[in-house]
Amino acid sequence: MKSHSHLDVTSQVGADTVQSFHWYEEVPNTPSLRPRPDACGAMPTREPSTIAAYRREYCGLISRSKPDADADDYSRLLHTIDWFARQDGAWAAATIRKYGASLRLAVEDWTLAAINTDAARISRLHFDLNSAKPAPRDRAQAPRTSAKKRISFTWDERKRLVSHLAESKTTTGRLLAGMIGVGALVGLRPREWINARVVGDELIVQCAKRTNGRGVAKERPVTLAALSAAQRRSLTRFVDRFQKEAAKVGVWQRFHERMAKALTRACQKLNIREISLYTLRHQAVATAKRYMTQREVAALFGHATVTTATRHYARRRGGWKADPLIRPSPSVVALVRQPDRIIGSFGRAMK
Repeated sequence: MKSHSHLDVTSQVGADTVQSFHWYEEVPNTPSLRPRPDACGAMPTREPSTIAAYRREYCGLISRSKPDADADDYSRLLHTIDWFARQDGAWAAATIRKYGASLRLAVEDWTLAAINTDAARISRLHFDLNSAKPAPRDRAQAPRTSAKKRISFTWDERKRLVSHLAESKTTTGRLLAGMIGVGALVGLRPREWINARVVGDELIVQCAKRTNGRGVAKERPVTLAALSAAQRRSLTRFVDRFQKEAAKVGVWQRFHERMAKALTRACQKLNIREISLYTLRHQAVATAKRYMTQREVAALFGHATVTTATRHYARRRGGWKADPLIRPSPSVVALVRQPDRIIGSFGRAMK
């Protein structure tokens, strides 16, 4: 790990081997870091982008643990795992899971790159990593910036923002007015508007989060049949304008920041407590919970299971008393997984 370049595994065992390495393979005569099924019993997989992100993550962890400069790869990895195990209270539970997964990949990469290594060393890495369980940060501590952001806003605030931004002299302001008007009801992730398209009575959305079994499908059709012809034309115009403006900017992050800053300025101008672009999705989820079943909500927003909206999004009580009229495709609803036990519930069955 001297170069911190994911152990040069691609050069030693071949790029094809690494690309096809989806989860923890058995190593002869050694214990296995077995995959852990999700809440619905499905075994997660890794996309190439996830593998690349985990490699960047574990290289960063190795650097932060400060191993001896002259240590070999095995010693560096063992030192990092020991350091990771001692970081009680340093991270949130989700961060600990992510770091643990990245270190599991580090052990896999090292094992593949060191095929002739003593099995005892491999066993030691596996044992230490499986035993590494740092305690998460105390929930009572002050939340980070993202945790302080609003996950819902009022119907009146929506009307005020749309009215103010629609009169803007800038293209960004007018586009943002459309995004607030539409996005808080449709609930796409901001980036999903880039590839969305209206086809007949459906809005076809490419799911932005599909790694590790998180997405319900590659694409999810949203049924627009209940919308009036004028509403559909308005949605089509917004999608077209959004994609043209994003293409002009060229870099998504720059375009996203431009929209986010405009929204912040509008909130400050109107003396509205600040919301973010992602607040629109949270609000749409909360509203959908008032009118749809759990599986319909999951399908509409691209979640593979019903637990995502239940645990991580705004609650039903924050939803607007305004049926968004859109519905998920029944074929996508059928793909949603439902655990044997659901913690909490929301909404009522759609009549």
